[in-house]
Parts: sequence; C-alpha cells; structure tokens
Amino acid sequence: MESWFNKARFGMFIHWGHCSQRGLELSWPLVGGVGALPDWQSVAVDEYHSTARTFNPTKWDARALARMAKRAGMQYAVLTSKHHDGFSMFHTAHSDYSIEYSPFKRDIVREYTDAFRAEGLKVGLYYSLIDWHHPDYPAFVESDKPYKWGNWRRSTPEQWDRFIKFMFAQMRELLTNYGKVDLLWFDGGWERTPEEWKSREFVEMIRSLQPEVVI
Repeated sequence: MESWFNKARFGMFIHWGHCSQRGLELSWPLVGGVGALPDWQSVAVDEYHSTARTFNPTKWDARALARMAKRAGMQYAVLTSKHHDGFSMFHTAHSDYSIEYSPFKRDIVREYTDAFRAEGLKVGLYYSLIDWHHPDYPAFVESDKPYKWGNWRRSTPEQWDRFIKFMFAQMRELLTNYGKVDLLWFDGGWERTPEEWKSREFVEMIRSLQPEVVI
C-alpha cells in the first residue's frame, strides 16, 4: 500500500525552541522558513542553554496555526519535539530540561498534536538523536567550535548504555502519550553508527507501538 506521505506534497515544518528568542525576541515559532534562527555557533554555549530558563512563548496558538495550515491546503505538519540541544518541547519524566520547567510550562507537543489532528491534518514529530545536554552524551562545548565533522568525543560504554535507555524511553513517551503519530522525522544520526544507536531495536520498538507511522 502506498504511503500517504508520497501524496501529501504540501506540509509545514514547525522548527523552533527556546533558542528562538535569543537576539530576535521571538515568542512565535519559525514556520516554513519565515524568520531565521540566530547563528548558534556565535552564541556562547552556556548562554545558549540558559535561554531555556526564560522561554515563554505567549503567542503560541496551536489551534490558530492548525487552522491556517488547513486553509492553506496543507496535509501534514512536523513539530520539533527535541533538537540537538536536548530541550524537550513536551513533558517528559526522563529530563528536567524541558518546556515543563520553563516559565511557559504547558506541553507544546500535546497542544500541537491535539490542534492539528482536530483539523484533520497528519501529525509528525521531529526528534534529534543527538542530545548535547544529557549527562551521558558528550556535550558540545566552546572548544568544539567550529563544529567539526567526525570530531566527536565518545561516551564510556556505561554512559552510552544509559543514554540509549533514555532515548528509547523518550520515544516511548512520544508514541504512547499523544495519540496516533503519523510521521517521525529523525536527525543527528551521523554522530554514531546505526549499531551504536541500536537502530534496528529502535525501529522495532517504534513499530510495536505505532505500526503505521512513517519513519
């Protein structure tokens, strides 16, 4: 059976997070290339992460955004649930670096999935495998600038085992707490091998929870 995604030619990528506010004073997501994130490598790492403490996107209106997408003829959307910086845009039991602990507090992933699903749009989630904030994943630090391809520090085997369990646990949350997810968009896989990511087991877990999801 042909995937719905092969026919859904028009959709929206809602790619944003706490760093969106830095320098631009934005409290509205950057949608489909409208606006631009600041150059993250020009910002001190500690300052970049510190913006999570002030993230309060008061103009976020998932229902209005979903209605706009529907009127425009879109058929699906993809929201950043977690980027390389490790900040989760959803309430997670496995990290305190999330929207739940920001001034905003509300679960953006839940508001997004409910609103877009209500408009009849397919719901997608972006998730970065990289996590530069997790204690068991080698962080991106000032001495790593500029970002060098292939120059990635390694976790110990014990650290990596803990991190993989964390990654699996967060994905299980996303696939069990938010209803049907139609699309998963992964990023960051280049920093490790498929074997290290346990990609086969990861996909098997995903399929066991949401058999019809497009990966």
